[in-house]
Amino acid sequence: TGPKLVSVEQQTPGIVPYEFKSKKYGLVTFYDLAGQQEYYASHSALLKDSITSSLFIIVVNLCDNEEDIKQKLEFWISFLANHCTSVITKPHVIIVGSHSDVVRSRGEDPSAKVNIEF
Repeated sequence: TGPKLVSVEQQTPGIVPYEFKSKKYGLVTFYDLAGQQEYYASHSALLKDSITSSLFIIVVNLCDNEEDIKQKLEFWISFLANHCTSVITKPHVIIVGSHSDVVRSRGEDPSAKVNIEF
C-alpha cells in the first residue's frame, strides 16, 4: 500500500513537494503547483531546472464551463511545452476532471465537458 492522504488544502500555496519511496522506482517526488497566476514565476524556475523525464497531471474542475476548461488546458499545456526545455524526454501529461459527482447531480454528463479538441 502507498502513502495515505491526510489532508487536502483548498488552494496550494506556491509549490508543495510530496515524497514517497517506491520499491520499483525509488524516491519519487510529486510537486503540487498552485494554479494562481501569482505563482507562475516559481513554476517556471522549477520546470527550467528539471532534467529528468516528467509526468504532469493537470486537474480541471468539470463544474466550470467548457470554454473556461479549454482555456485552462490550453494555458497549462502551452506553459509546460515552453518551460520544460531542458528535460531529456518530452513530458507526459494526464488530464483529470474533478467534481464529476457534482456535474452528475445536476443531471449533466461529465464526459461532455471533456470532449474538447485543440
